[in-house]
Amino acid sequence: MLQPVDVAVLVYFRIAFGGLIVFAFLFHLIRYLNTPDLQRSTLYYPEFTFSYLGFDWVRLWPPGHAELLFLALVILGLLMMLGLCYRVTAILLCLVLTYAFLLEKAHFFSHTYLICLHSFLLIFVPAHRTFSLDSLWRPKLHCQVAPAWTLWLLRSQIAIVYFHSGLAKLNSDWLAGEPMHLWLGDDTRFSFLFPFISAERFPNVFVYGGVFFDLLIVPALIWPRTRIPAICIMTAFHLSNAYLFIVGFFPLIALIATLLYLPPNWPRQFFGTIFLPAKTRRQAGVEPKVKFLAPPLAIRCIVGIFLLWQFFFPLRHHLYTGNPQWTEEGQFFAWRMMTRDKRGQTSFLVTEPETGKRWLINPANPQYNDYFSSPMDAHTLGQDDDRKRKFIAFLEEQFPKSNPWLREHGYQQVAVQSQDNAVHFTIRDPQSGKSWPEISLDYLANWQAHHMAAHPDLILQFSHYLAERVCKDRGLDRVEVYAESWISLNGRPLQPLIDPQIDLAAQPRSLRHAEWILPLTVELEK
Repeated sequence: MLQPVDVAVLVYFRIAFGGLIVFAFLFHLIRYLNTPDLQRSTLYYPEFTFSYLGFDWVRLWPPGHAELLFLALVILGLLMMLGLCYRVTAILLCLVLTYAFLLEKAHFFSHTYLICLHSFLLIFVPAHRTFSLDSLWRPKLHCQVAPAWTLWLLRSQIAIVYFHSGLAKLNSDWLAGEPMHLWLGDDTRFSFLFPFISAERFPNVFVYGGVFFDLLIVPALIWPRTRIPAICIMTAFHLSNAYLFIVGFFPLIALIATLLYLPPNWPRQFFGTIFLPAKTRRQAGVEPKVKFLAPPLAIRCIVGIFLLWQFFFPLRHHLYTGNPQWTEEGQFFAWRMMTRDKRGQTSFLVTEPETGKRWLINPANPQYNDYFSSPMDAHTLGQDDDRKRKFIAFLEEQFPKSNPWLREHGYQQVAVQSQDNAVHFTIRDPQSGKSWPEISLDYLANWQAHHMAAHPDLILQFSHYLAERVCKDRGLDRVEVYAESWISLNGRPLQPLIDPQIDLAAQPRSLRHAEWILPLTVELEK
């Protein structure tokens, strides 16, 4: 692993990765600066943020200036591409990307996590030895080769992602065709294939093809005889994913990393002698006489622990009881991508015991509170066109009036969208037994409420915040928060997710199994 390989492939990855960072965050920066509404929206400044366990202290700083974070990442991405102050740049880029990642748990995506991991690995990879400003200004740094272990370090991370993604698909729901049938059953964008593959069986191509692809693609990339067909299949796979599903930058990251499995000198062959200084253009592109010493013990320990952690940590769901797709325990950081679909409707319920009157509360849109008398009213709204028209008219009349910012900016139309899951919160003072009929604050942004409803750990965290906020607003010592949730997993009928008899405000956040999560008992319909 210490034998030299052409450093050109590492230079390629450095430039491509830096370019991806520049492209992604320059897009966000331009969009942010040119859209005044976004600068005031809860997309960037939610009142409450979901945090990772142990990272509650991570907050956007300075508050209200997301553009500074975007700008910092664009600058660091440019420095990475240019290879200027490479080691310092790699460390800072890793820290800033991780900081941005930790700001909001409800924004978790596997591709953002993978970007953070790649930025960490680049700290140890000598991708600046040629075709960089560092090597231009420091000729002694220049070298055409690098230790092979640095290349295999990057390759190993990609292999771990595909391996665990394939393992996650070896479950009864996926092999039965769910949730793929839900996602593709009514999709007509591939109808031109239906003469060859029936519309009913079309999702099975993705079901079984996804399993074989994830488990076999890395061996196929390593074996020279299957490498080119594997790259073609991978390209088609990720392009189809980008076309059909909302998967962010993951297809682009995966395609960039795919080229790491080509012979290390492929950038030199493709781009000619651009990577070589004039005095070495006659050489073959590598320096076989160069020998590398083993990296320091500290580096070997860090890299070894990192790879072991990356391999075994995604398997932690086996330590929990229950279906991880239902409980979400062990789902984060496990590369269990696109293996579940959770649906339902979301609302928050506050009850006044003395009168029995109930108000349905959407944490993002409390203006709806007085319209519904029960959760079933909201659940059946989409089935009654007449009630839906009346409700839209009600919102168009009331919503702008209750929100000065919306009225100021001329918002006169209200779009009604189905919420994805069903969660109802009841807040009660344990001493008096009283609960309150009104909550006048926007607790969550729509996208937060959308993501929270299917994740018990987020429901628990929001329950803690809700209890704290109500106590503060009403001068109470303690309140109880109960959650009632109804979720459909992979097309199953709705069933409760949270035990409605448990006071979530009294339950601690921890890595242990949450006993208040009800087990999945409804079978998948054949």
